[in-house]
Amino acid sequence: MNNEDKVLLIINPKAGKKKPMSTLTDILDVFGRHGIKVTSMSTTGPGDAQRFTAERAGGFDAVVCCGGDGTLNEVITGLMSSSLSVPIGYIPMGTANDFAKGLGLSSDPIKAVEDVIKGKPVPHDIGSFNGDIYFSYVASFGTMSD
Repeated sequence: MNNEDKVLLIINPKAGKKKPMSTLTDILDVFGRHGIKVTSMSTTGPGDAQRFTAERAGGFDAVVCCGGDGTLNEVITGLMSSSLSVPIGYIPMGTANDFAKGLGLSSDPIKAVEDVIKGKPVPHDIGSFNGDIYFSYVASFGTMSD
């Protein structure tokens, strides 16, 4: 990312073990120190991250997801359904963070923000069912799925 980039930060405050509010302040501070302009939106229920991304991502240089695997999946779905091509950053703050662990992403939110800012985009495959249901790393059905 560059100075003066604009980021849409989508936050799921109910993800994971509910990190203290000071973590969010620290995250915003890191972006600010790098001159990155942040617009943050907090989810209040299922579908919010998808809707925020689909409706707003076009006006930003990147979308950064701050939550768990479900929040990330909603951001991906919102981006895919809008046909926009905007990089996604991920600050894993969920309970399991399986996707982040699989990619070796930091579980420390501040380090994850620095990685988003200083890192380079990496292409990642996205799967689809029927052209409107998207997934990033796992799709399941049957007895054990939710």
